[in-house]
Amino acid sequence: MAYSDGPRGIGGWTLVFLISRGLAICLAGLEFTNTYSIMRPSGWRSAPWLFAWLLGTTLMYVLADGYIVWRFIRYRNWRTVQLGLTLLWLLTASPWLLSLIRILSGGVWPPFAYSNRLIVPSIILQFGITALWTVYFLRSKRVANTYFRYGEVDADNLTGVFE
Repeated sequence: MAYSDGPRGIGGWTLVFLISRGLAICLAGLEFTNTYSIMRPSGWRSAPWLFAWLLGTTLMYVLADGYIVWRFIRYRNWRTVQLGLTLLWLLTASPWLLSLIRILSGGVWPPFAYSNRLIVPSIILQFGITALWTVYFLRSKRVANTYFRYGEVDADNLTGVFE
């Protein structure tokens, strides 16, 4: 439901969200290069699944976060918010689900996993932050005024995107 008054465009907390997703892309790349350099090529040859795991999760994060940022800037409809929140929840849950699958299949934790005493607080923090973003996107006047529930706005005219 759009409001006749109130903020419009990408700004405020919506801009903070998009910047945080952009930073997440950079951090995923840094994590990949850091872990790759720690393992050195000899380590990757002895455990090729580790390299595949790291590369796959890094690509998943970079592509999903990149799509979220692109979609929020390009399209101004409610479907954008729905897809963004869905991908955000999948990105939040995926490391823990993939680790659980690995453990249940008889494997060990991936090399970048947290120590046991940090796992639960990390899960609570990640899910808490995602829940806060969900509440923001569902209740914000700026989001309602920018991402209309019906119709799509063409981004060929980006004047006023960052109002």
